[in-house]
Amino acid sequence: MQNKTFAEIARPALVLFLVCLLSATALTVANSLTRENITKNAAQRASDSRSAIFPGASLTAQAIDGTTYYKAEKNGVLIGYAIDASAKGYGGDVGIIVGIGADGKVLTVQVVAADGETPGLGQNVKDASFLEQFKNLQSAMSETQLDAVASATYSSRAVMEGVNDALSLYARFAGGAQ
Repeated sequence: MQNKTFAEIARPALVLFLVCLLSATALTVANSLTRENITKNAAQRASDSRSAIFPGASLTAQAIDGTTYYKAEKNGVLIGYAIDASAKGYGGDVGIIVGIGADGKVLTVQVVAADGETPGLGQNVKDASFLEQFKNLQSAMSETQLDAVASATYSSRAVMEGVNDALSLYARFAGGAQ
């Protein structure tokens, strides 16, 4: 067995270090170049989802205690509210938009961000069959009432918590003239 010199040991380590450094630099540059577009696209997706909840309606941003929600009016008549909410799922925040009618009932729930959830499991919270259970809710849902997606309890709970948060926000401003 032959003893290796310092150069024979250090060269591969240095090459590996440089490859890692260049890779990390390339990823950092790519992230900084695409961050603005990713943010714009997410905002556009949310805006499109709000518009889909209340087609043809005029959406006006309102705020209560620093939280923004959207008042939907059609021909000057209040038809409901679109409320953005999010809660911690299995792989990160699950972002939703809750459409609440003027009568205070949930009209629809749209999942706009669940990219961190497990494909084929947690991302199934986007399915209409799961979201249908929130329709017509007027008060918070408990975990015992939740029909969770199989093997996606955290993701399902995140959607439920987001809906509950939206209903709570609605209850805070519904008493006033909005």
